[in-house]
Amino acid sequence: LAAYREASALLRGELGLAPSRRLQELERMILRQDPALEERHGHRAPPRPCPFKGLAPFEGTDADFFYGREPLVAELIARLAEWPLVGILGPSGIGKSSLLRAGVLPALRGGALPGSGRWRQILIRPGMRPTDELRRALDGDLKNALAELGAGERIVIAVDQLEELFTACDRDAERWAFLEELVAAAHDHERRVVVLCALRADFYGRLGGYREFAELLSRSHVLVGPMEREGLRDVIERPAVRAGLEIEQI
Repeated sequence: LAAYREASALLRGELGLAPSRRLQELERMILRQDPALEERHGHRAPPRPCPFKGLAPFEGTDADFFYGREPLVAELIARLAEWPLVGILGPSGIGKSSLLRAGVLPALRGGALPGSGRWRQILIRPGMRPTDELRRALDGDLKNALAELGAGERIVIAVDQLEELFTACDRDAERWAFLEELVAAAHDHERRVVVLCALRADFYGRLGGYREFAELLSRSHVLVGPMEREGLRDVIERPAVRAGLEIEQI
């Protein structure tokens, strides 16, 4: 309807053409089918957001529409309360990035752990130069970032697609340096840092050569698998209801 009205206005303004009677009838038919499309009080009704992402990952701004993974979010939060480095493992396309970005990080911002609503969060992908990415996100090195924290504050370092250490970074020395930074962060004696890493499961074995990091990751990680029936129902129905859509029962 919006596209039709825009085209009509252009035709009138630029060419002096009015829509035909058949097109006017089409507009009336559209409005009869969905009166919410009509302008109210001189303003067009705001469009409803689409609650479904298709193949795209959920981002932090999509957290209100992220459903179906609540048990995994709760498990990851519980692990973060006990251990400074936690992994999210699973096959490609299973939803690790969405779980990290739209599940765990918003839960922490919402106060899932005591004081976590005030924690600083940084989210990176390693890319070709992972240490540079980390320092850019921290606005410097970790030592200075920690020195700027107030009482009770912490830093959450979230690394999405950790497998880029092998798929994008081509220097082993760079991999070592980056993983050593994460190990040092996790070993902060005041527990001012928590580290979250999302990793494709088929790259898990390749981290065995980096002993200290591998030991930390092996102690606490969650394996993400396919959703069960109830989770799939939540993924479809709950975002639709939140967006104000009606679900046709079949």
